[in-house]
Amino acid sequence: MRVYVGTFGEKEANEVVEDLRKSGIRSELRHSLKIDIKQKYYVEGNLNELKEKYKEGKIGKVIKNIENYFEKARELIKDGIDTKEFEEAFLNSVLPERKEFEEIRKDFKENMDEKGIEGLIKKYGKEKVNDFFDEEMYEIKFMPFIHSLLKENGIEYKDGKMYGKVAENPHVKVYVDGEISLPYETKVYISKYVDVYANLMDIIYETDRLEKIVKEKPLYLPLLFASITIAKIMNEMENKMELEQLIKKAKYFKQNGDEIYLTDEAINEIIKTLEKGEIIRVKKGKIVLKERRGVKK
Repeated sequence: MRVYVGTFGEKEANEVVEDLRKSGIRSELRHSLKIDIKQKYYVEGNLNELKEKYKEGKIGKVIKNIENYFEKARELIKDGIDTKEFEEAFLNSVLPERKEFEEIRKDFKENMDEKGIEGLIKKYGKEKVNDFFDEEMYEIKFMPFIHSLLKENGIEYKDGKMYGKVAENPHVKVYVDGEISLPYETKVYISKYVDVYANLMDIIYETDRLEKIVKEKPLYLPLLFASITIAKIMNEMENKMELEQLIKKAKYFKQNGDEIYLTDEAINEIIKTLEKGEIIRVKKGKIVLKERRGVKK
């Protein structure tokens, strides 16, 4: 029987296999291709025509916002304006709520290490700091979109500065979530993944090695729990014990405060594995114990 370790890229899978080998545990690999299909709906055209076509609803609101972005950009852009200067002024103009984070933003820039973040939480509170970082992440995603609109509509970028004038009737392509009546683009991402499985019988006999590796790499904690659980099940076994009685006793364990639950199907698979490994024998619905070899209790 196999125990699932995880799904990895090729390099990571090889590292996992090597870790297991050093711990005396055989492994099995299953290679597969993962195919992700993403569809993005969009509207595209000149701004004036889009305004006329989409006057109401979600799309209409999106078009009005973009019109506002172009208007603010026209007010701010002058030949040779520093890109960072433009961004700061533009964000202040279209996102007035960012002003409430002005003080915390200044503190963060002056103390950008982990200790500084702890200081921010102490000074402003966790909720305020979380809101600030949410705002920062939004701005990081928002500005590349604005620059892409401007690049397509008359603005050139050179040596950290911006030049040119925004077109009077800009061309716009904007993605809109959930509007399935719109045209869409499909992007397909195909990646190779490797499922890694560990041999259950090896896990049973290598609890000591598993305990050592888990201290360094918690990734293997499920394997350690599998080993501990099987040892617990074996400790519940008595010669000539009814199989159904064992299943009832093995459904739930407590180990150092940790709770372990097993389904009937999982217990039956473990019983089959122990029988195949000649640790036990099941005869007429009863457990017959055989000699155990080095299993940690």
